[in-house]
Amino acid sequence: MEFIMNTNDAFGANPSNANTHTLTIQTLRGTRLEIPYDALSRENLPEGFQFPDNDPIDHEKTDHSELNGDDVTHLKDADQVRWDLPVSPPEFIQAIFDRPEIILENPYYYLYRSNYFRSDLIYVGSTNYVALGPLLESCLHTGSLAVQVPDKRYLNEDQEHPMGTFYLLNAGGSPLSGMHSAMTYDPKERILLGFSSGRGIFQLPGSLYKWTLKFKTLNDQFPWKLRNQPAIEYRMLSDLGLN
Repeated sequence: MEFIMNTNDAFGANPSNANTHTLTIQTLRGTRLEIPYDALSRENLPEGFQFPDNDPIDHEKTDHSELNGDDVTHLKDADQVRWDLPVSPPEFIQAIFDRPEIILENPYYYLYRSNYFRSDLIYVGSTNYVALGPLLESCLHTGSLAVQVPDKRYLNEDQEHPMGTFYLLNAGGSPLSGMHSAMTYDPKERILLGFSSGRGIFQLPGSLYKWTLKFKTLNDQFPWKLRNQPAIEYRMLSDLGLN
């Protein structure tokens, strides 16, 4: 992915002070986060909203790029640098579970979306990518995406498999046959762990449809999408120590 970014962009530590038109988000933990409306994609803006004159983004050019399928944000400032920073899923996911407060206390990071966090069902289709903050809260706080199954890698003193807790990151398959594959995070070993209805030793318990419905519910609760996600991603990776 290529992004043209100004090193002095308007994204700051306290962005709610930059614009009086803010959206207040009630998190799953009961806290509140505020984010300026001009940080959201146009589909999430209230009717009649106007971007401020000092907005650093050239929205006309950016909209044109989006229509052409290009993930490029255009800025008005001519002093620009190119950015291209690949980060592997294991690195990123381990970092956000090691330091979840970085994501949960920042409204920009809270609404960040990655195509890794979603569900796909044959005959039903895919969900939109789930926002990172609600996904973490569903794993660590509400427990709705915490999968508890016997950990068949280990035996306890009674020669039984101890129960393990794994955090569901994505899932897909057929709701009719129940065949599925999923990816989870193992907080004990701090690794990604695949679940599969095939030859794998781990399988999702219960209904596949009910698990994937949890992703849809999160999207319904938190539908807002970021306007300038590549720049936010750059800052987020820096705060997580990944660049």
